[in-house]
Amino acid sequence: MFVVVQARAIPEHVKGYTDRFLVEITSSLYVGTLSRKVADLLWEALVSHNIEGGIAMVLSSSSTEQGYEVRLDGNQLAAMHDFNGLTLPVWQRKVADHAH
Repeated sequence: MFVVVQARAIPEHVKGYTDRFLVEITSSLYVGTLSRKVADLLWEALVSHNIEGGIAMVLSSSSTEQGYEVRLDGNQLAAMHDFNGLTLPVWQRKVADHAH
C-alpha cells in the first residue's frame, strides 16, 4: 500500500526511525510503499512519542470510497469526519481572546 506521512517537529530519533521505512521527499513529508502491518506499526511508533507537532498519515485503501484513509494525531487544524461514506476534513478555527 502507498503511504504518505507528514510529521512536524519530530525528534531526530523518530525522524531516523521513519527514514528506515519511507523516503523524505521534502522537509517533514515522507512517502513509500509498506505492508498494512508495517504501516500500522510505524503509526503506533509515531504516536507513542507524544510529538509536539502533528502527524498525518494517508494510506491507500480499497475499503473506502475515496481509495484512501487518513490518520491524524497531535496538533492539527482539522479533524477528519465521515459524511455519508466520504472522509472530509472539518477545519477548526482558532479564536483569539480579546479583552474589552
